[in-house]
Amino acid sequence: MVRTGMAALAALTLVACGESHVPADAADADAAAALSCEDRPTAGAACAADGDRCEYGEECCCGGCGPSTLCWCAAGLWQCSGSDLCYMPMCADTGMSVLDAAVDSGTPDAMSDAATDAASDAATDASDGGTVDASTTGCPPGSTATATGCTDPVAACASANVLWLSGASWVHTGTTTATGAWAVRAWDWATAGSGIDTVELQLSRPAGSTPDRYQVVMSSDGLGTPLTTGVYEMAYRHPFASSMGVPGLDLTSTGRGCNRVSGRFQVHTLTVASDGHVEFLASFDHYCEERELVRGCVRYDGPATP
Repeated sequence: MVRTGMAALAALTLVACGESHVPADAADADAAAALSCEDRPTAGAACAADGDRCEYGEECCCGGCGPSTLCWCAAGLWQCSGSDLCYMPMCADTGMSVLDAAVDSGTPDAMSDAATDAASDAATDASDGGTVDASTTGCPPGSTATATGCTDPVAACASANVLWLSGASWVHTGTTTATGAWAVRAWDWATAGSGIDTVELQLSRPAGSTPDRYQVVMSSDGLGTPLTTGVYEMAYRHPFASSMGVPGLDLTSTGRGCNRVSGRFQVHTLTVASDGHVEFLASFDHYCEERELVRGCVRYDGPATP
């Protein structure tokens, strides 16, 4: 089981203002020489190696600093995004705690949303003085509490190649069991030598579906360890989690994503065969802008795609 706490953000490595580059394989001198971040990549332009990334600028909060902009190579194309690292920062309980802003035993926090501080935030109460209590119900990611215990977080993903989502946020509303055409990758995203640490699943749904595409990403790259079975707490938006030393999680749909992502996920099964066949089963709690919860599970059993 893998667990990380709020203190991880305070331990951010200082990134100097300007640009830095991280080859997908830092041990490969040719890759390091080929990757240059002096000229800022244009989103959508061709790139050489998936996993290469360039970091620009600096944002500092919660006692640490990280890049303000990150560009990374995926599927042969550059993608760039602002980190929003210090927008509603995910700090320890020192007056800037966002996840912990609703209520603690009925007592408002320093940054409380007083208007709604009347009911327990059982699902989102992520930190009290830096101690992780990811769910006061004690249920695993993707599960909800019942009178007799917790629901099975992967019951809705009994069949292969299915994505199940339930909740309400900017990226998804309602309860949906989605199927369609899959594009799946399992690879070492950026931290060279850590093994397979990231799984990305893209689902294109049949014509007429709304939305017609979902993407789910789960990563342990920020921890510098392979992605294995277990629970990953205090996840942050991928790929920025890699610069924060925490697990990465992201859920997007057609034309929709979240600036601030937090949550937790559990990998139930992950095997990658020598021929690239991937078997993956996971459940998750995904918070969009720290408040809007979508629970889900995903099961995939099939070939990896380029």
